[in-house]
This record gives sequence, C-alpha cells and structure tokens, in this order.
Amino acid sequence: MGTVHTDACTFLRILATLLMDLSPFGRCPWRASSAHRHVRQARHAGILSGSFNPPTLAHEALATGALQVGQLDAAIWTISRVTVDKETVTRAPLEDRLIALTALMETRPHEAVALVNRGLYVDQIDAIRASLPQVTQITFVIGFDKIVQIVDPHYYADRDSALDELFSRADILVAPRDGDTAADLTALFARPENRRWAGYVRFLPLDPALRAISSSLVRQCIKRQQPIDDLVPPEAMALVDAGAYAAS
Repeated sequence: MGTVHTDACTFLRILATLLMDLSPFGRCPWRASSAHRHVRQARHAGILSGSFNPPTLAHEALATGALQVGQLDAAIWTISRVTVDKETVTRAPLEDRLIALTALMETRPHEAVALVNRGLYVDQIDAIRASLPQVTQITFVIGFDKIVQIVDPHYYADRDSALDELFSRADILVAPRDGDTAADLTALFARPENRRWAGYVRFLPLDPALRAISSSLVRQCIKRQQPIDDLVPPEAMALVDAGAYAAS
C-alpha cells in the first residue's frame, strides 16, 4: 500500500483549497509539489497533462518512456482545474489525487506533480517557464486520442494560428492507444492540412499490454468490483482503498 506522510497530506489539502478559490483565469497559474533536484535543474522538460483519475501503470510508463525516448531532463505531471471534454466525469477529489501523485513522485526523482488553473497547453507552457525559468525546451507527452483532438478544427476559432503558436513553443511525443501505430501517426500528419507540423511530432512506443489501460477502465473495474492490481500503482491503490471512488 502506498502511504503519504500526514504533513504532506495537510499541505496538499491546503494547496488544493487555495487553488480551488482561484478563477480559472486568475493571476496565479501554477502550484507545484516539492520537486527533486533533477526537476529544479531541468532544461528539457516534459509535460504529462491529465486528470489522473486515478493514475495508472500506463501513465507511469508514458513518463518513463518519455524521459528515455525524448531525452528529457524531467517529466512534470500536471493536473488542471479545467480539463477539456471531461467536466462531467465522476472523479476522486482533486486533493486526494494530488496526494496519490505526490506519493508516487517520491520514488521517481526525475518527475514532479503540479496543479495548474489553466487547461490549454500554451498556458501550461507559460506556467512551466514562469516556475522553471531554466527550461529551454518543452515536450508534451500524450496519447494518440489526444493528438487527434489537437488537430481537430472543432476546438478552435483559428486552428492553424493556434497550432502554429503551440508548435513554435513545444513538440509532442505521442503514445499509441490499443492498435495505433507509428504509421498511423505519420499518416495523420501527412494530410495536407497537418503536414506543416509533422516535424514537431514523434511516436512514443508503449508496451502493448499497457495500451488499453486508462483511468476510465480502472473506474469501470472499481464499479464492477473487479480487481485493479494490474492496472494501477500502489499509490493509486491506496487512493481507491481509502474510498475515493466509493460513489463512482
């Protein structure tokens, strides 16, 4: 079972409460857990953004793979108050997810968790640079479903301008979901409307056994009273055992 020191729990609950009082467009965009030296000194940082509801073994593998394949100095797991297309999802309280993630980071010295009050990637870039001014390169770490969403015109008033801004400031590592392949990613960015950004997107291999694991799958298993030991790390299991998903 994963555990968190009582002082850390108290700190994070206060931290989450403070941020929940902020407007999504408030002046303070970022609150980070205490980070290891490797994170504080990182020049090339990865951002793994999500609700982590709960964190899974696939999330862990994404961060580990990104550090290796992307040659990152640090991977930062960000949770935003605003998550696109997930506002109605039943979830564990924000502070409980932060507690689980902070416990997870204790054994991952090149990683940290941060709470942000903006969901857009460009805003998270601003938050990273404000908090870690030594960072010179940023890479987002996402799943294939998210890259499809990123290039979808549905989410933009002016898609091309928005993507020009994003890719001028960051690149992206894309991990497969289910049967997705590197060829699928190449094909997506071979389309005429996406071709100009192809050089900013790379494929991140992921163990086939982990590709189908998602937070939603874990929540479904919890609801059905099915075992999740092979889906989540001990820190997330502690979150579940504490009753965070009892009403899911």
